[in-house]
Amino acid sequence: MRKTYAYNGITLGILFGIAAWAATSNGAVGIAVAVAGSVICFIVIRAIENAIYKGAEKAGEAITRKLDESHKNKTQGQAHD
Repeated sequence: MRKTYAYNGITLGILFGIAAWAATSNGAVGIAVAVAGSVICFIVIRAIENAIYKGAEKAGEAITRKLDESHKNKTQGQAHD
């Protein structure tokens, strides 16, 4: 299982909520911003993680393919010698 940093989005949302509460002096607005901010930040961080993971997988597959081709070419070259 991959490690995720998406739960940090909850902390960010709470901080946004505190800032909104301080800016508006309205607790309900602060709570609404905290909840919405937590959900949005969690989803955004998770999407970024997934994109990075998929890119890393593709890069790993490309490297493996190149190494396999290189090994195959070397072994074929040795067979002709």
